Amino acid sequence: MPDGVLDLTVEYTPEQQAILDDIEEHSVPTKHGMVQPDPATLGYTPEDLEFLDQDAPYPSRLLPPQAEHAVVEADVRCKRELRVVQRLADLDAAVLEKYIADNPEYFRSVRDVTSTMLRNAVEVLDTAGVDVPDVGEVGAGASAGRRR
Repeated sequence: MPDGVLDLTVEYTPEQQAILDDIEEHSVPTKHGMVQPDPATLGYTPEDLEFLDQDAPYPSRLLPPQAEHAVVEADVRCKRELRVVQRLADLDAAVLEKYIADNPEYFRSVRDVTSTMLRNAVEVLDTAGVDVPDVGEVGAGASAGRRR
């Protein structure tokens, strides 16, 4: 990431900082320089860990491919037969709408951090001579700005 993009002058809310602290506390570096959750904190047993390639530069499968495929097929078949996908989506949307309505300070903070990062990124790109499309004001809605 270019220098300057993450130069933020806003502060995280206590909720945001708690999330970042929790991620840091329960993550481990891989030999490839990535940070990922420690499998032990995710409830994996020693037997489960035998399937995980701890040296892989990408997340590993928990199950052998054939077993994973069977689980996926059963999951899709069940969802189709019970016709629950739309009901679950509606329920999720209602929960998210309530969460957003109940936490305006948090979402204002997210908007402020995102706006600052976007302005910094535009400045870095502009300094580098990259043509930057007008993205409008962050938080103004999906219709703001243009897309390439």
